[in-house]
Amino acid sequence: MGSITGRKFAGLALIIGPPLYIVAELLKRQSPVNSGLDQLLTNPNLSHVMAQLSILGLLATLFGLYTFWRATQDDTPAASFIRFGLVALTVGITGFVFTNGLDHIAIHNLTHEDTSRAEIFEARAHAAATVRTGIVVVSGITDSFGTALLALGLGMAFQSGFQRNAARVMMVVGFIALVAGILSSHLHTTPLAALVGFATLLIAIWFSILGVGIFRGQDKMIGSS
Repeated sequence: MGSITGRKFAGLALIIGPPLYIVAELLKRQSPVNSGLDQLLTNPNLSHVMAQLSILGLLATLFGLYTFWRATQDDTPAASFIRFGLVALTVGITGFVFTNGLDHIAIHNLTHEDTSRAEIFEARAHAAATVRTGIVVVSGITDSFGTALLALGLGMAFQSGFQRNAARVMMVVGFIALVAGILSSHLHTTPLAALVGFATLLIAIWFSILGVGIFRGQDKMIGSS
């Protein structure tokens, strides 16, 4: 599972990554639910910086989570669920990295100085926002699915009672977020979007708890040495 130094670095990345992402997104959008262009333009410079920090938070989170891929080389159902969950999370997190790039494009086009081509720049910004919306829907559902599978596998594999029980709770949260995300993408209701946002916050907290366990070496799994 790597050196102690390497494990602690991965654990630290997982402790810092999720809250960095959540805080950056809230500051960028000024809202836990609304993702319109107006929120980005409240403070364009801040939005640019927060988009970069959001990407760093996502990458740190994914790096820390891959500790569990390296820890599950056996051929068990738990290992399969963990690896499948990490693949899904990789796809989803990659999608959210791209959405931050689209935010950059939208902000750049809406804060241009060439007023003679204002309509063209605005059309580009709205096109970027439309593409972003599609990626958010797919990535959010994929991340929820991946979280549920990862939690299912960890709930089967952890030796620690606290970590095992927390994983089982988060499996339920992941599946709730999955269903709510699917329904929200079709019904477009604020309560469902808020439920997805709350589940995302819980998942971020859980990821950081996993990071603490990795950092302290308290993430031992059944069958591990």
